Amino acid sequence: ELMRSKEMFFAMVSHEMRTPLTTCIGMAEILLETTALDPKQRECAHSISCSGSALLSQINDLLDFSKMQSGMLVLECRAFALHDCVDRTLDIVQSKAEAKGLRLVPWVSAQAPRVLLGDPGRLRQVLLNLLSNAIKFTPSGRVCLRCHPSADMSRVEFEVQDTGIGLSEGTIGRLFQPFMQADATMSRRFGGTGLGLVISRTLIELMGGELTVASSGEGQGSVFRFWLPRRDPPSSLLTATDLLPSAPLPRFQPPPAGAPLGYSLTVVGVHSDPAVREAVCEQLEALGLPHCGLSEAQEVVELCRTLPAGSQEQQRTVILVLSDERAEVREAGDLEVVQQ
Repeated sequence: ELMRSKEMFFAMVSHEMRTPLTTCIGMAEILLETTALDPKQRECAHSISCSGSALLSQINDLLDFSKMQSGMLVLECRAFALHDCVDRTLDIVQSKAEAKGLRLVPWVSAQAPRVLLGDPGRLRQVLLNLLSNAIKFTPSGRVCLRCHPSADMSRVEFEVQDTGIGLSEGTIGRLFQPFMQADATMSRRFGGTGLGLVISRTLIELMGGELTVASSGEGQGSVFRFWLPRRDPPSSLLTATDLLPSAPLPRFQPPPAGAPLGYSLTVVGVHSDPAVREAVCEQLEALGLPHCGLSEAQEVVELCRTLPAGSQEQQRTVILVLSDERAEVREAGDLEVVQQ
């Protein structure tokens, strides 16, 4: 009875606090978007919006934690599109990553199920917490999100990896304790209640999965992994769109051996970031394309130098290069080698 009374109190108070707080945040956003403000006024309105959003997040965390403690947290069970759930989460954190100059690298496997049975709101909450933490604690570099089925297709696995401040072994042991952060300075530097990871782990366990963390040490970045059991919804819960068969990925068909003017094709993904190269190569693999990943344009030149010069009567090698904007061929002569 005491726990129920406490839960009712938290629900009532949080509702009474969230309603005016949401209004304050909305008004601040309207000021920023529609009003001609001088720099000082804009800074004040931005502070109101950011502080209000942070406070709203903390209120929501406290309410969720209270529900979990009293065993009154109820999960939704409905069919939802996995890609849509991931995309909506990425839309929320994209601007935060760009504001810090971080590269956000998402990848959802082509073998991942289109539709799952579960609670998309809570899954999005976990992904948002992990991605937001990764962005918050990463001063430079990248944040990667990967989603793929397990080898036996019985689970859906997620991974959030960053190049941030990393974690020591002692810190990892404290991460999932309520109201605890990595060290005493974290709350002062970054804010937060210390409940996000506790709530995320509890939600994953309630959904039948497991959340773990790994790090090579301070300054080496972190990897948060979790999996959920794959639950395919019955046809009665699917919409007409869900019931449409997914279009198979087009796969590369090499020309028949001995064909006149035959060629072999290799797609080269050139990027300085190994996570981006890996994501590109995995997608090329799903398309059945022969491929390789290289870190800079000069490596493409060296690859081309190793290929035999072909004539029209001989088998030719065609290289299609997928490159980032910073990959440059240094010498004009090297460019001719690639063109040939």
